[in-house]
Amino acid sequence: MLFWALITAISLSVVLFLLATLWIPAPSSQDENQEQQFYKAQLAEVERDVSRGLLLPQDAEQLHAEIARRLLQSAKSKNTHDAHDSKKIWLILSAVITACVLTGGSLGLYQIFGAPGYDDLSQQDRIARSKELHATRPSLEEYLVQLPPVDKSLPSSTYTDLIKKLRHTVEERPNDLKGHSLLARIEASLQNFMAASIAQANVIHLKGADASVDDHFDYAELLILAARGYVSPEAEAALERVLLLQNDHKPTLYYIGLLLVQIDRPDRAFRLWQRLLAEAEVDSPWLEPIRSQIVDIALAAGVTDFELPPMPTNSGPSIEDIEAAGEMNIEDRQAMIESMVQSLAQRLGTEGGPAEEWAKLLRALVVLRRIEDASNILKEAQVVFADHTDALALIQETAKILGLAK
Repeated sequence: MLFWALITAISLSVVLFLLATLWIPAPSSQDENQEQQFYKAQLAEVERDVSRGLLLPQDAEQLHAEIARRLLQSAKSKNTHDAHDSKKIWLILSAVITACVLTGGSLGLYQIFGAPGYDDLSQQDRIARSKELHATRPSLEEYLVQLPPVDKSLPSSTYTDLIKKLRHTVEERPNDLKGHSLLARIEASLQNFMAASIAQANVIHLKGADASVDDHFDYAELLILAARGYVSPEAEAALERVLLLQNDHKPTLYYIGLLLVQIDRPDRAFRLWQRLLAEAEVDSPWLEPIRSQIVDIALAAGVTDFELPPMPTNSGPSIEDIEAAGEMNIEDRQAMIESMVQSLAQRLGTEGGPAEEWAKLLRALVVLRRIEDASNILKEAQVVFADHTDALALIQETAKILGLAK
């Protein structure tokens, strides 16, 4: 209330000052009439002095001209005063209307863009409000009900039949781990994130204690994607399970920062994202989302001098790394190749990729004599590229060359 009282007092003071300035009286018409009568009397006196011989004609002419000039100036001042009197009321009325429009317009804009009724909060009050917001935020089910529907492109009939068949197979074989894993990836590729999260939850259940950090993170991310970026209590619980297994899991920390933003804790979110940004590599999936938001988060946290750091660069392996790889024995080199293939398979399974990379993965698996894994990847690729004729032809041709096609 003190803020509004001060603003009102200042506004009224300015308006009153302007009105007082407009109300300053000009010289009265009575004073101006007396002045004109005085000059007229002087003209008559000059004429009398000439007739009496007290003034020479040339001197009288000069006095007559000077007095006439002053008389004209007085008459002009009187006309200006009369016009001023007629316009003063309109000037005052215009000033009052302008003051009302500015005051009302300012209040209207504040009502639209401001936060009426939002009191000044101490740090302790803001933390308490954030805790309340965190505790009372809607569940995933409640939030999904509020979301408008999304138009999604329908897959081809062939692709739809394959999906239905896979869903039916998984329903009949609830303990089929590979089936649930494949279903989770396929549903995610169709943007059926809620269905994908259910399949991923079954994967975690079937793996039990063997469920990896990535398994738990994929489940949490699917829940967040299903809510279009909202970190629900269910997603938060899944993220916490990831951090129990790996407390520095950076993709999870990114989503924790997003949760902090949503519960009005930009100070903690900024510190967390600033550290992730400093440690990010050129291919870090959280790099672009953080860079697009952290400047606004810094301002909300009260950090006014923050500047985005330059984009990281991909330096690639050093000369020492290449030389070390060349000196590996057969077992170490085989382990390195296995790691690279596993990384490629994981990336294609979670993020997708072009048909060339799928074909590369098939060739690598066959070289490693992992024929069963190659067959599973082939089936998955056939589903993924069912609507893409050229890409599917490349996959089929590669499978034929490798002896995987029947």
